[in-house]
Amino acid sequence: MTSILDYINENVDIALKDLIRAAEIAAQIGTEDEKNPTKFITSAEQILEVKRDAKISEKALELCNEADSIEGVEDILRDAKAEASSSNRVSQSALKEFKQNINRILGGHNISVVAQDMDLNVTQSAFNDIDPITKRKIEHPVVNKICGHIYDKASVLEAISLNKRMRCPVIGCGNNKHVAKSHIVDDPAQIQKIRLSQQETMDITL
Repeated sequence: MTSILDYINENVDIALKDLIRAAEIAAQIGTEDEKNPTKFITSAEQILEVKRDAKISEKALELCNEADSIEGVEDILRDAKAEASSSNRVSQSALKEFKQNINRILGGHNISVVAQDMDLNVTQSAFNDIDPITKRKIEHPVVNKICGHIYDKASVLEAISLNKRMRCPVIGCGNNKHVAKSHIVDDPAQIQKIRLSQQETMDITL
């Protein structure tokens, strides 16, 4: 009997292949906007995130079934986090391969700075709730619209006020511009992810 995760994996692979075929069509007859690789890369990232979340959820359910007491909850959370880290590495590899194929098909047409930095940023894009400045959990996520990296709003605004020449604190970031308040915008998608993550943690604890 096919599991839900197997079903999702199969359909994720199909969806990625369909994106590649769509890019091939766009390269031949598409408009300038339709040939933009960033749209295809963003779609692939969202698809791979579904696969990653499904794998983590299945692992969490498996661990919950094995737990025989409330004391086992901390072990469940620790193992689930380790599973998330492993899944992020798999998603990074798959996304990198997809990006290479898209660039080959579309010839690197009109790639944004965010897309160029995606290889370095993919783990964070896949939802890293640790602020790169304070190394604490992000409470109010904001995104640097120049490079796409995510910070906690309070910490980045304080850092900017203390150092007007501060650059993105994420190691390996290719953004050489000084971080300015005008570069920082709210990230509703990440806010929603944090709320869901907090709710899942509460549900498991309860």
